[in-house]
Amino acid sequence: KITLIRGKVVTDALLNNTRAQVRKFFVNKGYLDTKVNILQVADSSLSNSVALRINVDKGNKVRIHDISFEGNKAFSDRKLKSKLKKTKFLTSGKFQKAEYEEDKKKLIEFYNAEGYRDATVVSDTLVRDAQGLALTVKVDEGPKYYFRHITWNGNYLYDDKTLSGVLGIKPGSPYSKEILDKRLNYNPTGQDVTSLYMNDGYLFFTIEPVEKKVEGDSIDIEMRLAAPA
Repeated sequence: KITLIRGKVVTDALLNNTRAQVRKFFVNKGYLDTKVNILQVADSSLSNSVALRINVDKGNKVRIHDISFEGNKAFSDRKLKSKLKKTKFLTSGKFQKAEYEEDKKKLIEFYNAEGYRDATVVSDTLVRDAQGLALTVKVDEGPKYYFRHITWNGNYLYDDKTLSGVLGIKPGSPYSKEILDKRLNYNPTGQDVTSLYMNDGYLFFTIEPVEKKVEGDSIDIEMRLAAPA
């Protein structure tokens, strides 16, 4: 992590960077009070050189005792908390920043799958108190979108009706790229459009869904197919 090598010139910048990297390592593991002290000890084996002794006092792990949300109207705090699987809560709730960043992505993926394609995490605030940390996550859900018209382009082997039946997405369904990808490429519970073509020998078949029009809360999709012989 600190990339120190023998023979490197010792400067204030090097010491500060080393100190920061060591502290960051422990902070990311939940030790928010970590203190790092670097001592320069004369090295008698080499002239004009020192050995660096890095002393770490990591302290106790700081835990999250409360998670709350702002700006959420479509889903309850309890529902959103369940999506922060790596950001632990209550007795086991040590704070690890790297894992929290992953959880934020999962939170947005959940919103996207429910039709909220514009959802974002506006801000997050950690407040330190006597019990540990209280985390507040502010979200902007944006509007909920729905599939409207789904058209097909480049389909010569199967007609629109057949492909729409395999796709299984009805107009008015919540817009979800996750569901769309599964129905097109890797449906774990049934047939998908790609496997339909590949089973007929079109091994290099590709399909690209394109948003043709967004009007109000409705989205029109054009499926562009390419099935080289």
